Amino acid sequence: MNPVFSPAQVRVIAGLARGLNSRRIGLILEVSSRCVRQYAARAARRLPATAHPYPALVHQAYLLGHFDEQEFPDLAVTASRSLQMPRELVRALECLAAGMSHDQAAHHLGIGQAESVDYRLRAMRLLGAASPAHAVALAWQHRLLTPHSPR
Repeated sequence: MNPVFSPAQVRVIAGLARGLNSRRIGLILEVSSRCVRQYAARAARRLPATAHPYPALVHQAYLLGHFDEQEFPDLAVTASRSLQMPRELVRALECLAAGMSHDQAAHHLGIGQAESVDYRLRAMRLLGAASPAHAVALAWQHRLLTPHSPR
């Protein structure tokens, strides 16, 4: 499945990537929070089914090159941003970017669910992320996730 997002969907996904909630995104885009959720839901239907579609939408938007320096300078991947993180936390971010649930991530990583949750929370804390979708965006910006990251 090759998702193509509309410009409105990209703007909503950009809001998610910034760690904003649907109410705040709606205020910025001058639409209702319900409209924001509908745009996100329509965009998510273009992806394979996931437990957590918002991080997966952000990941897909980066893969498709939607967050370039001209239109979204605050979300762009730049050479100057780089962060070191333990491999297990990066793998937890990869699971998050794939939209996996805690159970799915634990199974994929070969660890317990509590440890999977801990890895995800530690990664989000190290990145200073406000939400899972924000964590995926920050991971891209710090080059922890790339087009070659496992999906």
